[in-house]
Amino acid sequence: MSSPISAPPSGELTPTDVAFVELAIPQNESALAAAELTLKRPGADPRLIALAQSVDDRYRAELAKLNSVLGGAGLTNTNQHEGHDMPGMITELELKALDQSQGKSFDDRMLETFRAHFQESLTVARSELSAGTAKAVLELGADIERTRTELLGKLGAP
Repeated sequence: MSSPISAPPSGELTPTDVAFVELAIPQNESALAAAELTLKRPGADPRLIALAQSVDDRYRAELAKLNSVLGGAGLTNTNQHEGHDMPGMITELELKALDQSQGKSFDDRMLETFRAHFQESLTVARSELSAGTAKAVLELGADIERTRTELLGKLGAP
């Protein structure tokens, strides 16, 4: 007779929790790169600048918490998604293309880039909320869900 499978002790990270944190970190880092590009952009739409500033402020705080969770579990931040072209991840190639665009084209493309990122980040957070178990990671997932919902609201309908 096999023993029943039980949940890990409170605070211990499951593979689902670790996968969420390991994906949320590079998602946030890629969005921060896009925010930085926007904040340095002369003449960018003030609405886009405000959005980028909000991303910069909130994502830096989230990154600190995400890295703290990993460190607290004795894990290191190894970006297993580096170079991957996946939904929600803003790639170097996309950033270069955005940097080469001008005026309204830059604003429109960046808004759509942020929208796609927020939507996928929201999906990832909801996956953690439905399958994760570690309290600290679930709290981060809930925070990210709230933030992305709010940021999407600022963008309005597509």
